[in-house]
Amino acid sequence: MASKKEVKNFIAVVAPIAQEKAKGRDKWSLPSVCIAQCCCESAYGTQPKMTGANAILGIKVGKSKAHFGKAWKDKAYSTRTKECYDGKTYVNIQDMFRAYDSIADAIEDYYDMLAACSRYRGCLNQTDPQTCITAIKDGGYATDPNYIKTIMSIIRTNGLTRYDAVVTGKSDIEEGRIKEYSLAADGEMQIARNFRVKEFRCKDGSDRILIDVGFVQDRLQPIRDHFGASVTVNSAYRTESYNKKVDGAKCSYHLQGRAFDIVVKGHTPLEVARYAQTLGIQGIIQYNGFVHVDSRTARYWARDNNGKVTVKKSF
Repeated sequence: MASKKEVKNFIAVVAPIAQEKAKGRDKWSLPSVCIAQCCCESAYGTQPKMTGANAILGIKVGKSKAHFGKAWKDKAYSTRTKECYDGKTYVNIQDMFRAYDSIADAIEDYYDMLAACSRYRGCLNQTDPQTCITAIKDGGYATDPNYIKTIMSIIRTNGLTRYDAVVTGKSDIEEGRIKEYSLAADGEMQIARNFRVKEFRCKDGSDRILIDVGFVQDRLQPIRDHFGASVTVNSAYRTESYNKKVDGAKCSYHLQGRAFDIVVKGHTPLEVARYAQTLGIQGIIQYNGFVHVDSRTARYWARDNNGKVTVKKSF
């Protein structure tokens, strides 16, 4: 199993390449999905045989040895792998896999393959990662019945959708990600593995709750997973009257359900702020007792020490 450091370092290498090779294409697929598949197929770069061949996406040679572009130069290697053909039983097989001169070539060949093969056309120009990976899996990329679930978990845990703007042209906070809920009707609803609707209610007890669900799934849940400790939401959605009562900013992101003041049990605000910046969170304010994170698209990182605010380049 890859360590947290290995995971972080691997994504740091692969992500910019996945973005660079995706942008500018007429027929594109999401970098977040590509990065997650690289992580899954190569166990975050810890599989020596695969990484030695730069084969981090596990693409087989295939009977026709098709060339989808110019990235693959007929190199290959043989290795054992597991397949699940009946949806239940895993079997070991020996097969030939494509080897590349570089990771960049492997990722380019992956994008070329998805664009060229009609069986994968359902993944093209899709802005939703689950739709994209479902089409890739259904096109025959993988036989593991849990593959879609695994890839989506990697995307959410590591906040990989932040890399998709190069093709979607949209920020990570897309229309439709902010949902409206009722405390009475939906309070117990689980919107992420460790978060329920009621945790994001306004402290004035009002029934209406707005939540940036995408941010909870792609940012707060990864924070919870990283530290392996409970996350307490001190303040999330605020009504206008309550925001005024607590002297909140007139245009506070809390009013839109896009801001979250959190405490991670057993960890300092500085530790939380430092990890939050690795997830690409643009709005981070480190207070003495908690950390404010929000889904703004222009970076604002700061330290608030009893009202004395210092803008930070890094925590």
